[in-house]
Amino acid sequence: MMGRKDGQMQLIAINLETLVPENHLLRKINQLVDLSFIYDKLTPCYSKKAAPPLTLFCGFDLWDKVPDHSLFSQNRRRRFGDSSVLVEIFNHIVRECIQKGIVTGEAVVSDDSFVPANVASYSFEKVTKEVEQSCIHYLDALDEELHKQVVYKKSTPVAKEKTIPKSTTDIDCGYSSQENKGGFGYLA
Repeated sequence: MMGRKDGQMQLIAINLETLVPENHLLRKINQLVDLSFIYDKLTPCYSKKAAPPLTLFCGFDLWDKVPDHSLFSQNRRRRFGDSSVLVEIFNHIVRECIQKGIVTGEAVVSDDSFVPANVASYSFEKVTKEVEQSCIHYLDALDEELHKQVVYKKSTPVAKEKTIPKSTTDIDCGYSSQENKGGFGYLA
């Protein structure tokens, strides 16, 4: 059936809770991590006459104007450039996420472009080697800060065997099993 839009304004009611999946990571963080400490940390960085600081999990409604992304990056560069407050906030949140079991530090996420290697798909062998598991880079700073605590106990890396596909024609390329960019290639 063919119809025409009449331009009639519509009024709809939306429950924001239905727009975010039940198992979304941000729901877990919001439920388990107390972020109220951020206001105390940031208060000295703001003028008494300025608007209240915007922080993570701002609680915007659909009708609220969302600040331009540059507000956050400019604040980081200008207001917090000489301060360690953002690192302290980051470390505090990571520490709480680890304590609550939200993150483990076992998975690494990077923003890279996949460049396919010029190798035949059948020219690979599976290589098993022992790798050392340890915390990823950003946790090193957290370890250093925690080391200053009296109850701190240094973690030791765990050795594991890992089997990975290796190209027999191009030993420098790696293997990606991601849906959109699977196969042998490089990350650039």
